[in-house]
Amino acid sequence: VQQDKARGYVIGESFFRHGISSIVNPVYDRSGKVAAVVSILVPSEEIPQSDRERLQNEVRLAADKISGFLGYLSQAS
Repeated sequence: VQQDKARGYVIGESFFRHGISSIVNPVYDRSGKVAAVVSILVPSEEIPQSDRERLQNEVRLAADKISGFLGYLSQAS
């Protein structure tokens, strides 16, 4: 959990169900607390390793956009 927190997202490889992976990023509210998450579930054997970074970025961008709608100002801003 601490590694996931430091990385800023979670990738679950067959954690809940064999052959299914998840990519999860937090959505923050105005106060900086986690208000929700953006998550995708994908069949792990069908996603080439080369596409995983792209998917991680897309999920992160979606979470960042929703966080912005909720009034969150990232430290990078």
